[in-house]
Amino acid sequence: LEKLEFTDVRGLEGVKEAISAFQQAGVSALVVDVRSNPGGLLDDVVKICDMLLPEGLIVYTEDRSGAREEYYADGEYWNVPMAVLVNEYSYSAAEFFAAALQEYNWADIIGAETTGKSRSQQTIELSDGSAIHVSTARYLTPMRVDLAEQGGIVPDQIVALTSKGDAQRDAALAAVQLMT
Repeated sequence: LEKLEFTDVRGLEGVKEAISAFQQAGVSALVVDVRSNPGGLLDDVVKICDMLLPEGLIVYTEDRSGAREEYYADGEYWNVPMAVLVNEYSYSAAEFFAAALQEYNWADIIGAETTGKSRSQQTIELSDGSAIHVSTARYLTPMRVDLAEQGGIVPDQIVALTSKGDAQRDAALAAVQLMT
């Protein structure tokens, strides 16, 4: 399996650039590594999922009064076999990226269980210079899973890291090779 690799891709523009380069190069499978990824902005993960998923619900938020805001993929997507690498330090938006692909059976999720962060927070600065950080809404997957209540994403293949090589990456490469 030949590899074309982008490392340390950051932000929505970096992901768009990487996907465009992969498509132009005729890449036939994709492995996305979100291990130790602290997450990011909801709008960015929605736009990234929209590039990779068929039409449907990606994620939704629900505030304490039950008001719901839904985010959808439009149906224009890149249809290649995919695997996503996760670990216990995959957090927030990285988890929702993996969860959406997993729930649509669009990618194999490989690695270790994630943290299960599914709350949006807001920081409120107080007059004395201190601040409080409060949860304002919860995020749910397309299948209505609250990752905080579930305890994170359970990978399709649980693969431990070893001291020799990267067994998780090797498992992801093997998974997409079987799909092609």
